Amino acid sequence: MIGECREPRPSMSRASRLRALISTVAAASVALMATAAAPGSREKEFPTVRVLWKSPGQVDTIHAIGDTVFLAGCSHVTAAKARDGSVLWEKDYSIGDSDSEGVLKVLDGLLVLCVDDTLVRIDPASGEALQKIEVGGEVYDNFAGLPLVVYAGLKEGNRFLSYDIRAGKELARFDPGIKDDHGVFRFVQGVLIYQDTRDPQTLVGLDPVKLKEIWRRKYDTQVCFKTCNGQLGLRLGPPEWEEGFAYFDPRTGQLGARLPRRQLAYSHSHINRDMDWELDAEDPTEVPEQTLHRYAPTSGDVVWSLKIDGHITSANLVRDTLIIGKWGNGTGDRWRDHVLIVDRSTGKLLNEARTPAPIWGILDFGDFLVVRSLLVGWSAYAFSLHEFDPPDAVFRCIEE
Repeated sequence: MIGECREPRPSMSRASRLRALISTVAAASVALMATAAAPGSREKEFPTVRVLWKSPGQVDTIHAIGDTVFLAGCSHVTAAKARDGSVLWEKDYSIGDSDSEGVLKVLDGLLVLCVDDTLVRIDPASGEALQKIEVGGEVYDNFAGLPLVVYAGLKEGNRFLSYDIRAGKELARFDPGIKDDHGVFRFVQGVLIYQDTRDPQTLVGLDPVKLKEIWRRKYDTQVCFKTCNGQLGLRLGPPEWEEGFAYFDPRTGQLGARLPRRQLAYSHSHINRDMDWELDAEDPTEVPEQTLHRYAPTSGDVVWSLKIDGHITSANLVRDTLIIGKWGNGTGDRWRDHVLIVDRSTGKLLNEARTPAPIWGILDFGDFLVVRSLLVGWSAYAFSLHEFDPPDAVFRCIEE
């Protein structure tokens, strides 16, 4: 197995500033939790999730193919059985710096790892490196599609590059004229769509093979990518003021059906900007508590609201429920990490339980979840959705 909760307490990591910050705060959380749980405390006794397994090493990305989960940390990838964490194979591909982030994606059944300026195509069954591509510059933020498209910083400037990942052959490169290293793009219906960061009102569509411009559209307001009911669209308006949502045709960029501005919509933080259009919450830097709202997309009216004591780290739709990760803050019943299970239709809180580390992303396997965290020693772990342990189990799991 990858790991159990009886392993020695992990040491500090130098993987990234963010990971170090989360780890430092999480350590403080444990101390405060222990204090709050002392005899005589009035703390509400939440159960602890039943941990099935954990990965003690660095994990930057998690993905799944069938019942196999793939964990990538820098250039190291582990394939394991999702239910019990049994390792099927693990490999280190010796690319990038030791503190670099490893980004792993599943593209049409292909496993592709990116670290710094190198891409590796991996056989999901054996872990064998089938193809290695040196891009020639750091790959920024994202890569997607088949053909594989990356946005990278080369000596001559920032470029989109297109590859036949199976042959390891570069097909084309394109200069978007963007100096920013955070080019925002999506790969939809065979079209590469990117946002010109110099002009937040403009989107450009490219042929992903030749990287030739298909269309360019300037809208009458700022736009950013957003999903609604699983379909990509555009949030309309500047970050501080929402003007609504519009579907668009990725083949032409033409706007289609529009949805109205949501009744109580807030500007989005880095944590919850990726929530579906139906969901919205206050920026956690402004208030110690957040209220999560679900909207009726066609009217913008609030369907229900749920006050959450702490900061939302993730919100994922799992069948008819929302799985919400909460990173507590403050004193007393705060500064602890919880998972909330909420009925999507009514907003009723079905269950709330302690987790040994904050939840920043999930994979759904029916009766259990595999989640990613930023806490060293608990970078990825799995827990049951139906079985729970006593409240004090979280302390044993973290401290032993």
